[in-house]
Amino acid sequence: MRATASVEPTDSLALESSVVDFCFDGEELVLLEASGERLIALDPDFAYSETIPLTERLVAPKGIAADRFYFYVYDDRGLFRMTKEQLVLRSWLGNVRVTGLASFSTGEMLVSDADHDAVWYKTVFGESRKFLGLPDVKKPGPILALRDGRFCVLSGGNELVWFNRAGIVDKRMNLGQTYDRLCADTTDRLFLALSTEPVVRVVSVKEQAVVELSGVSGIVAMRARGDEVVVLDGKGKLYFYRMP
Repeated sequence: MRATASVEPTDSLALESSVVDFCFDGEELVLLEASGERLIALDPDFAYSETIPLTERLVAPKGIAADRFYFYVYDDRGLFRMTKEQLVLRSWLGNVRVTGLASFSTGEMLVSDADHDAVWYKTVFGESRKFLGLPDVKKPGPILALRDGRFCVLSGGNELVWFNRAGIVDKRMNLGQTYDRLCADTTDRLFLALSTEPVVRVVSVKEQAVVELSGVSGIVAMRARGDEVVVLDGKGKLYFYRMP
């Protein structure tokens, strides 16, 4: 699909270190450094807040998430978790290639595992069970918890799959092309992108649109905050966009 409009960033932020992913933890922005050795927290004004050392170095850091009590990070070996009180990193799910995380509830996560064609449910105490598998999902990637109580996962890079808290699929959408980035705003509009292109496909209940993100050099990571889409580009800058 061709872009129908170009969107200018409302703000941008040059990061001082190499970052592979970020998440929002309340009002703070938390960065996962490419070194795999620490997290950097920025306050609501994007000024330095604190450094959070990781007690175990991530070999090839890939992603980060947070909820009320925990930080979650993953690399090529698996998924790790640490409480915000103790900040001791512990293995939570091993021997998986994590490709997405979605909060099920505080301390509980749905985990996309592309190598095993599965979405795992992880309880607060660490138990694991398969929540979705073939034929419902194939090589699941980014996964979201939506405001309507459902979840959405990018399956095979070219299909969106919606499912409920019982693991029952209730909607599918073939995208016709491949994506590897996905996020959603507060109205459950979905934003899809391919990391190599500065273009976002917007999917809502009533319509679809494709917009070009001005200024971006590739999309390393993409998150939504309120009605904004925040993009980390390949040159170490964060861009903030209000989507049409």
